[in-house]
Amino acid sequence: MKKERAIIIKDPRLRKARNELRTLLNLWFNDNWSSIQKANPEFSMEVREKSSALRVMFGKSICYCRSCGRSTLDMVYVPSMNEWICVECNSKRVYFTKLKEELLTEMTMMDIEDFLDKLSGGEGIELTRSGSRCNGYEDSKRVLDEMGVNKDAQDKFLELCGYYNGYCDCEILFNAARFLLKQ
Repeated sequence: MKKERAIIIKDPRLRKARNELRTLLNLWFNDNWSSIQKANPEFSMEVREKSSALRVMFGKSICYCRSCGRSTLDMVYVPSMNEWICVECNSKRVYFTKLKEELLTEMTMMDIEDFLDKLSGGEGIELTRSGSRCNGYEDSKRVLDEMGVNKDAQDKFLELCGYYNGYCDCEILFNAARFLLKQ
C-alpha cells in the first residue's frame, strides 16, 4: 500500500471476532516458532532463515501494534514505516512528527548536534567509559539555556526526547539522539 490506511471496526461483535482471529494467529505463530526450535536444536543456517522470515512476516502483519504490542485495537498502516500500528500509537506518531517540525523552526539540526556534543562532553554529563553523572534533565536544561534556546522550545525539545525514550540526560544521548538527528 502506498497510502496510510486505517482499519476501524465499530461493531462490537466484529471487533470480538477480529480479536479472536488475531489470538488464533498469534497462537499459530508461537506454535510454529516453538516447533521449529524443537525440531532443530542446533539451528542450521536454513532453520535460522526460515524462523527469521516467519518472525518478520508476523511482525509486519496487522495482528498487533509494533509500537505498543497490543493486539485488540484498530490498526493503521504507515507506509513510511512499512508496518501496522494501533490508532493510539499513530496519533502519538503524528503529534510528535508535527512537534519535531515545529521545533525545527526554532532550533536547527546544527543546534541539536551542538547540544548533543555539549551534553556528552565536559559541559554536560561527562560521558566516559566509567559512567556519567546524570541528574534528570538538569544538564540538558543548563546547556539549552547557555545556547540561548527559549523556555517554550526547551519544553518541546524535552517532550520530543521523552517520546524517543530520552527521560534523562544520559538517555537522551543513548536512546533519543539517533532519532533527533533523523530528518
